Amino acid sequence: QIYETDWTLIYAIAAHETGWFSSRLFKQQNNPGGIKSGSGWASYDNSFQGICEMTRLIKKSYIDKGLTTPEKMESKYCPDGSAWAKRVNSIMSELKNNEEAH
Repeated sequence: QIYETDWTLIYAIAAHETGWFSSRLFKQQNNPGGIKSGSGWASYDNSFQGICEMTRLIKKSYIDKGLTTPEKMESKYCPDGSAWAKRVNSIMSELKNNEEAH
């Protein structure tokens, strides 16, 4: 586990944010979560660096503050009421089911 976080939570958020890792921002800049840098988007040398930075930020800004589930995170992470938590939970369930099957 990176930064003592649930890998399925991080993966599910990244998959949701990038359209299953197909977004231009992820493909060209290895940025899995719309991470900003200065006035633009952050770029990383590889996808692992991007995922590590996203994980660090989620741990610091959400998990360390008790926002440990998509439901608890939603009002801060995606406050527009877009069913973000439901989508992230769905991906997490899919990942956990696949993990159990193997």
